[in-house]
Amino acid sequence: MAGTVHNWVKDYAAITRPLTNLTCNTVPFIWDDIAQKAMNSLKDAVINSPAIRPIDYSSPNEVILTVKIELYGLFRTLKATKVWTIGVKNLTVEVDAKYIKGMIGNPDIQPNAAINRWIAGISMFDFKLKHVPGAKHAAPDGLSCQRHVPDDDDDEEDSEDVEEWVDEVLGCSVWIRQGVEAGIVKLSQEQVTPLVLTVAATQEPSDITIPLDDTTVQRDADLQMIITLLDTLSLPDDTSDSEHTRILKKATQFFFCGSRLWRKNPAGHHQLVVFGSDRLRLLQETHDKLGHKGFYSTHRNLADRFWWPSLDKDLAWYLKTCHQCQIRSVERVVIPPTVAIPAPLFRKAYTDSMHMPTSHGYSYIVQARCSLSAWPEFHMLRTETARTLGAFIFEEILCRWGGLEEIVTDNGTPFIAALDWLATKYHIHHICISAYNSKANGIVERSHRTIRDSLVKACNGDITQWPLLAPHVFWADRVTT
Repeated sequence: MAGTVHNWVKDYAAITRPLTNLTCNTVPFIWDDIAQKAMNSLKDAVINSPAIRPIDYSSPNEVILTVKIELYGLFRTLKATKVWTIGVKNLTVEVDAKYIKGMIGNPDIQPNAAINRWIAGISMFDFKLKHVPGAKHAAPDGLSCQRHVPDDDDDEEDSEDVEEWVDEVLGCSVWIRQGVEAGIVKLSQEQVTPLVLTVAATQEPSDITIPLDDTTVQRDADLQMIITLLDTLSLPDDTSDSEHTRILKKATQFFFCGSRLWRKNPAGHHQLVVFGSDRLRLLQETHDKLGHKGFYSTHRNLADRFWWPSLDKDLAWYLKTCHQCQIRSVERVVIPPTVAIPAPLFRKAYTDSMHMPTSHGYSYIVQARCSLSAWPEFHMLRTETARTLGAFIFEEILCRWGGLEEIVTDNGTPFIAALDWLATKYHIHHICISAYNSKANGIVERSHRTIRDSLVKACNGDITQWPLLAPHVFWADRVTT
């Protein structure tokens, strides 16, 4: 027994020296007066040690295990300094007890254990826990080991008062009505008026209404049943067992505070439940008055304070209907290409011109391709004018293939002038593609590179010979079309 408590006996080795000598192999075991005196001295030292005393069960003070004292100290420290630490970024807490991190991550299995309340209170703060060896943690240890003196202020709080704020923040208390004492009236849509946002909420609601689908209507109906359950502790008699279980499970996520319904948040940031027209008003105030931000920023501002079942869906809808955001949007609307049904042979033609290095007096190649067969007709031009383009269409297309119904071109001035004359004389319908939409004239646009590359290769390095080789290139293109 003495060996077990030797850490708390002063001069233990000196007192037990005569007894230790009796255990040596070379010394005969003789129990004399010196050994008896040493044994008596050891007994007196153990009995009178100030560190060894029986537990006084009548004492009003709480006795906490040494392992849990460090956790409780962290809990009390964070609570005492919460006015200055809440909202601090990159907060670091240094402790010399390495096991605190493991205790926070593995709470007691008993649901009502005091340690669980401490861990819940500690978890409401955002900080990084850093372990510091005890040798480098002398200053805080010195403060914790300081003895109480009469001049010290006795500001100790009762443990229940210390932990009461944890219940209030986490919604652990029972908020539902209990007889006359609670005095909670039934929540209605008209009674909920959001007051948390600092923006002005005096704007009259417009005639705009948030669209409702079947899912939203059902979730709102469930919310009303949750209000009924929390208010009266019962559901209508016609409620099925499965529905009763589902509503009861959902109701654990809500609580009443005063006359308002709140949704619990594990981090302690409880959200006010919003109903009816207040939802649209909050969307307008949060988005329009705070800089017309996007989905994430607006959703963050709302979700930190409010909640309703279709918050995400309603916010996405409102952002799409904001007029100011639409007229300032830089998003390009890409219209998918329309695949046209080919007309009969040379009833619809795609026409375009291509600039070439000036040689032998020619500077342009104009070509037209059938929408059905992609058969090309071409002409080399000295200048690109309405007269030269009109002559090409008349001689190479109308005189050879007959009357056309449609001709597709870009918005070039010469083409517009030439086809206006043809439309008046031959009733040919002219289709101009939209700006920056060359895909609409793709049948002829795609062939430009093919013709140009073939000419460059056929010229064998002398590009000035392209007028002489153009008929050969177009012949090769026709026979392979």
